[in-house]
Amino acid sequence: MNVHLQRSYEIDRYTPLCANHAKSESLEKQPGGKLQVILLYTEVQIRTMTGNRLSDWTLFGTIAGALLACFFYAIEQGFEINLYTFLVNIDFLPLPDYIIYSYLIQFISHLVITVILIAVIDILSARFNHPIGISVIINTIMSFTFFPLYQIAVTKPFHPPFILPFTLWFIGHLLFAVLIGYFVSILHKKKERY
Repeated sequence: MNVHLQRSYEIDRYTPLCANHAKSESLEKQPGGKLQVILLYTEVQIRTMTGNRLSDWTLFGTIAGALLACFFYAIEQGFEINLYTFLVNIDFLPLPDYIIYSYLIQFISHLVITVILIAVIDILSARFNHPIGISVIINTIMSFTFFPLYQIAVTKPFHPPFILPFTLWFIGHLLFAVLIGYFVSILHKKKERY
């Protein structure tokens, strides 16, 4: 079975958009048809994954986000390096003070970002099959948001030099990346069982 027919078969399996192979094959024969089949397959795969995985992303994203927050909170309490305060800081957003300085909203906004992050890593690793590697790359890049976030923060949680805060920030995000990659690999094994 060639790649396009295999994709057509998978489209048939997951969605009524292609009722049979004839539709997919006739679509392939049109100009740009093969690209349309690939795009349709990708869209269906994302829709199927999103529908089935939203609760998993929310669960694992919440656990990972809470553990990262706990790690930074322990550092903040033990060493007075305000990494937790920095992690949940949203004072640069154009929102009323009662929202910006609400501990609950700050924490929830952090968890929402974590859930989105685990969803992106899950979708990418479904295609490239390296959840921990993809997670480490993305989180390494994200850890460097430390510097622009510090610049736009209204309340500065610490002052230069940044060597120790950034090193701890980077280590926390690296551990977080491995944890998310591990959770995504669990999701992939769960998917293979069904």
